[in-house]
Amino acid sequence: MKRIISIRSNLLPVLAAFVAVLLLTGCSSFNRDYKKALLVGVPTDSIEGPWIGTWQSDADSHHGELRGIITKVGENIYATRFKATYHFLFNFTYTSEVPFEMQPHNGGYEFFGTKKLGWLAGGEYTYEGRVNSERFFSTYKNKWDHGTFEMKRPNAK
Repeated sequence: MKRIISIRSNLLPVLAAFVAVLLLTGCSSFNRDYKKALLVGVPTDSIEGPWIGTWQSDADSHHGELRGIITKVGENIYATRFKATYHFLFNFTYTSEVPFEMQPHNGGYEFFGTKKLGWLAGGEYTYEGRVNSERFFSTYKNKWDHGTFEMKRPNAK
């Protein structure tokens, strides 16, 4: 029994360090790319580039900061990356593996779809929203949660 406890107690710091490295690597990559996007500048006639705002859960009132980067990858096809804070302390970064297909709508675009984020992140999400060169608004929902993403263009730093 002592041997099992010893292995578990030695394994815990290694596992914690591994998880920390994985989380920090994803966050630092996003942060680096976000800073680059700010340096390039915020386009006034495109939805590409950096975004900043908030997310809000309507199911349990959780909320936090949300940052995004949108990159055009094809005709009306955009790759999106988001980084959100949770409880002012935790961060998670989500990069879409399937780019958003945007449909032109009133000087901007509208979009909708589904995305499987895995059981740990809540399973399959559905989303829909609108974006123009100044404002991004989207609703999301899954079987446990629903809410909104609202972003605008950041001030260059």
